[in-house]
Amino acid sequence: AYDRYRNDRTRYSIVLTQAITEKLTYVIQHDNGQQQGAIQKTDNTGFTYRRKAEWYGINQYLFYQLTDNVKAGVRYEWFRDDDGYRVLGDDQGAHYHELSVGLNWKLADCVMLRPECRYDWAKKQGEQPYDLRDDGNGGRVSDDGSQFIISTDLSISH
Repeated sequence: AYDRYRNDRTRYSIVLTQAITEKLTYVIQHDNGQQQGAIQKTDNTGFTYRRKAEWYGINQYLFYQLTDNVKAGVRYEWFRDDDGYRVLGDDQGAHYHELSVGLNWKLADCVMLRPECRYDWAKKQGEQPYDLRDDGNGGRVSDDGSQFIISTDLSISH
């Protein structure tokens, strides 16, 4: 039997890499996703129905090989959550942006350290995605829809 509330999800990514010089590499990636029946709506007559949600984006990377073991990189990402489904689940679409710089430092054949500085910002109607919430003491540090993060990760593979 046909299920009118199907939840099929489709997603794809396309990645293109181009060596610009011996040490400089450019990468662009496009992602697109959709999910049928993702968003439940009720019309003014009380009829409940579901509709599709869609999201998509473009990432761009520029890598420079500093040494055999250290690669520096910069990344810009634009992501569009058309229906507000993928990020906040609030039924309001938004544009998300991210700019980061960092290193890929190969400490050993199976160990990679990746420090990063990252700035995120978004624009949408109403409350902004990166606004800090009430901390329990009534305080808010930011309400401009952005955040700055310094982070690192260590990957060990075998």
